[in-house]
Amino acid sequence: VVHRLAELWQEKWDGAPSKPSEKIWRGSYAGKCARQIQHMIRGDEKSNPTDLSGHWVMGLGSAIHKMMEPAVQAWGTESTIEVIAELGIELGDHGYGHADMVLQDGDYKVLFELKTINGMGYKQSVIEGKGPRHQALLQAALYAEGIDADLLVIGYLGLEKVGPGIAAKAGLDSIGKFASEWHYTPDQFLPLAKEERERLEEIAKVVTAGGTVPRTFSVSDPDIPYP
Repeated sequence: VVHRLAELWQEKWDGAPSKPSEKIWRGSYAGKCARQIQHMIRGDEKSNPTDLSGHWVMGLGSAIHKMMEPAVQAWGTESTIEVIAELGIELGDHGYGHADMVLQDGDYKVLFELKTINGMGYKQSVIEGKGPRHQALLQAALYAEGIDADLLVIGYLGLEKVGPGIAAKAGLDSIGKFASEWHYTPDQFLPLAKEERERLEEIAKVVTAGGTVPRTFSVSDPDIPYP
């Protein structure tokens, strides 16, 4: 029974959002290894394709995203805030992405990107103070730059809650045990977006010309030991 449920779940949530045929890279490529991006642009066969367990985890995130729009839309009808979900955004000359949500009040725009994360990752981000994973920050920064946002908000939902003892020591309330947000102003996210957009555009240029890119990452990634 569980195997059949897993297969049905994979069928329901498999596949990435579409992008215009003239675009080469996706916003979700942000922060990834340049060689991995090369393979994705070329459409090379995956050496390590997503299995049922991976589809289960990604599907949970997709299901939560589907619930987000009606929840926030209801809030929007009670105020002057306009809510735009799954907004397609052009990124540079050859990139494209779908922002989870844009909240607009007059001329003020907020780009909101939601991520689900495992229990260990959530503790590292919140309790250890590491913040969102760098790839998530770069992707959201690209989207925020693309809509000329006034504020970038990244939300995390943990797939496992923090235990009561650890939560008490860290001073986490009921929602903090599984949910957190980080806010970034343009002076914080625009330099990251510009650097990553230029990197992705250069990778696309090299790959479409038939070249090969080295195994490099974003220079701003704090986990990569650049000299």
